[in-house]
Order: sequence, then C-alpha cells, then structure tokens
Amino acid sequence: MPDAYWDNPELEGLYSRIAREFEIGRRLSVVNQKLDYAHEVVKVRNEQLSGESLAYTLAYACTHEQVHTLTNGQTDTRLSEVGIL
Repeated sequence: MPDAYWDNPELEGLYSRIAREFEIGRRLSVVNQKLDYAHEVVKVRNEQLSGESLAYTLAYACTHEQVHTLTNGQTDTRLSEVGIL
C-alpha cells in the first residue's frame, strides 16, 4: 500500500476497492514474473559474453604466439609457463 494511505486511513478502503477492481495484485505478480525472466536472460547473456571474451582472449594469445614463433623462431616463455603453449 502506498505511503499516502498510511497518512490518510480513510483512503485505505478506497485503495483496497480500486486494487481489487483493477486486479493490482495479479498485475504486479505478472510484472514481477516478467522482470524475473528478463533478469535471468540478462544474467545468462552476460555469462555467455564473459565466456566469449575469454575465448577470444585465449585465441588471440595463441595466434600471437604462433605468429611470433614463425617470425622469430622462438616461443614466448610467458605463455609456456602458464601452460597455454
């Protein structure tokens, strides 16, 4: 119930009737379900983007190392030390 109705108790009955008439409780429930669903979609997409970002970073590091090896004939020990190459 909105704060304005706490200040004016005589409006509480009016609010209750309007809420029933317009099915406010049911509508709020539906909106909350949709917001929960949207939150889950955003959460999953963020996880996908994080995974894609990591995959692109690793692909770049490996490609860079291969190009470096082909042009200089030696391996970058930093990537070898962490087990990437």
